[in-house]
Amino acid sequence: MTVIKIIIAVYVLLVFLATFALEKDKKKRLSFFIYCLIFTPITGMFKKLILIKKTNGIHTVVHYRCERCGFEFTQPQEYCSLCAKEGVRVKLKRHGMKIH
Repeated sequence: MTVIKIIIAVYVLLVFLATFALEKDKKKRLSFFIYCLIFTPITGMFKKLILIKKTNGIHTVVHYRCERCGFEFTQPQEYCSLCAKEGVRVKLKRHGMKIH
């Protein structure tokens, strides 16, 4: 009985290690953990490697646009600094664009 508990503990530990080593996005870690728990960490590793090869070469450029003045910022900011100089506080909207 203790051998089964040790095997289960080692298996769950391997799933944790695979999840935190392979999945960098914190929002996707739970679904990847469940996938590895059900289909083994090795299957999760192959799935992740296949997805990396498919998305290789595609980059997402993120910019922030002011809806009032239309100016775009490349650095993350909460409010438009140009409109703030005029006394208007406009929240910036995040936009992403995928490029090859």
